Amino acid sequence: MIDIADMERSLKQQIHRYEVSKEQTGLPRRERPHIEPARTLKGLRVILGVKNDKFAFEEPFEVQTDTISRLQAFHDAKRIAQDAGWKYVSHVIDYIDPNE
Repeated sequence: MIDIADMERSLKQQIHRYEVSKEQTGLPRRERPHIEPARTLKGLRVILGVKNDKFAFEEPFEVQTDTISRLQAFHDAKRIAQDAGWKYVSHVIDYIDPNE
């Protein structure tokens, strides 16, 4: 069984070998260019059919939600459309997943 002193000596030797090998390469350290991460959208884009009068023509209303659940996305989009002043939300025209 290895005791603590032997293990400590072995670790110090490995650290010393690593530092010496790093100094021997002699290459200057290269700076990595800063790259902005690509903006990924989370959630679904929901297109609703909305109208102000019961017998009016419907208009498309597009909302980007934060959730991936279609049911939750529909409820969020419906609430946003009603808050925007649309009285009637007739149906969902399409769900679009921007990550596909």
